Parts: sequence; structure tokens; C-alpha cells
Amino acid sequence: MSGARAGRADAGVLGVALGLAFGAKAFHASASPEALRWLLGPTTALVSALSGLRFEAEPGVGYLSRDLALVIAPACAGVNYLVIAFCALVFGFAPRIERRARRWGWLLAAAALAYVATLGVNATRIALSIALREAPLPGLDGAEAHRLTGIAVYLGSLWLLVFAVARAFAQPIDAWRAVLLPLALYLGVTVLAPLVNGAYVRPEFWPHARVVLLASLGLAAALLAARTSASSIAAPTANAPSATEERRRRATSTGTA
Repeated sequence: MSGARAGRADAGVLGVALGLAFGAKAFHASASPEALRWLLGPTTALVSALSGLRFEAEPGVGYLSRDLALVIAPACAGVNYLVIAFCALVFGFAPRIERRARRWGWLLAAAALAYVATLGVNATRIALSIALREAPLPGLDGAEAHRLTGIAVYLGSLWLLVFAVARAFAQPIDAWRAVLLPLALYLGVTVLAPLVNGAYVRPEFWPHARVVLLASLGLAAALLAARTSASSIAAPTANAPSATEERRRRATSTGTA
């Protein structure tokens, strides 16, 4: 495939991915709990298994735990995570796939992977938030602990997903790209999109945005520093001769002498 045709194919796949992402966000904005049952139902089942709580379907509301007066509502469905994970997989890996058919096939595979990841990650986030209601973190109220838990679980799992897929592809991936792409998508969905849609007029938006920005950038900086440190440690080891090579070199030196 020529460079121009490959570029058009890339644009087509990426354009469809963006369209699906915007469509999912628009659908979620007005979706009822019943319309989101394909996310809320499996997520609630996993939360129940992780937390031991019993939830009941409440028409027009979501899934209710009467023990804690807790509702898993449409806002908890994980659509934002689904969109971010899907876009990270498509934008991160589709351009690496040479054949056109496989590139479009990856679009479908990315949607399936993102869906499965969303169920597991979102259920884990909700279960942790429930646990923190009973034993909050020192110095944080329930809302702050909930927000920070969500940031750490979502971003951490996005990075893990990208690195795991890169390993499955058996292709090296630049650490900066692997960290910054999910980070940019996460901040775009959680901060930039609400800002563009007029959230800046609400006073509660700015403290939320500040916490999301600071926590996200701090986690990204820590991960990049850890990756850089690991690479710098591994590089001398990789360049050093193995024990077998060292014995062979000594034997050759002795024979020469």
C-alpha cells in the first residue's frame, strides 16, 4: 500500500473511532438506566461479588443497595472510561497495522477489549469507593477519597492496558507515548470536554479540575520517572557480557597467551 493510501486508511479508521467516541458520549448524556443495562448490569454483578453487597434493579434509577443506601446510576456506568480505553487502543495501535483489513478488524477488537476492561476496572473502582466509605483515607473526606481513587484506578489501568497490548503485539512502544496518550485522552474527556460544554460557570468544576490535573500529572510524572530509572538500570546490564561469554573470552585470551 502506498504512503498516501495508507494515510487515508489510517484517517478512515481513526475518524470512525472518533465518531463512535462522540456518539457514545452523546448517547450517555441522556441514556436511561435501562438503556445502559449492558454496562450497569455486569458492573453491578462484579461489584456485588467484590464487596459482598446485594443490589436490586430500581426502574429509572439504576441498581440500589438498601444496606448502604447506595445507587449505581448511569453516571457510574463507566462510559468515559470505555471511550478513553477504546480511543487509546485505536490511536495507539491501529497506525502500526499494515494491512487494511486487519486495521479495521483491530477497530472491532479494540471495542471488545475496551468493553471488558471497562467492566473490570469500573467495578474495582466502585468496590474500592465503597470500602473507603467505611474506612476513609486519613485527611480526606469521602468525596475526595472517591475522586482520587477514581483517578488512580482509571489512569493506572489505562497505562497497564496499553503496555499489555504492546507486549501482546510483540512491538516495543515508546514509554512517553504509552503514558502521554492515555493521559491526554483522560484529561480531554474529564476536564477539557466539560470545560468546552460550559462547566466553567459552575463553581464546583474548578476544584474538581484542579485535583484531576494535579493528581493525573503527578501520577504520569512518577510513572515516567520509574520507567526512565528502570531503563537506565537495564541498559548497562543488557550491554554487559554474559557469564558464558566472559568465560569464553578468558579462555581465548589464555590460549592466545
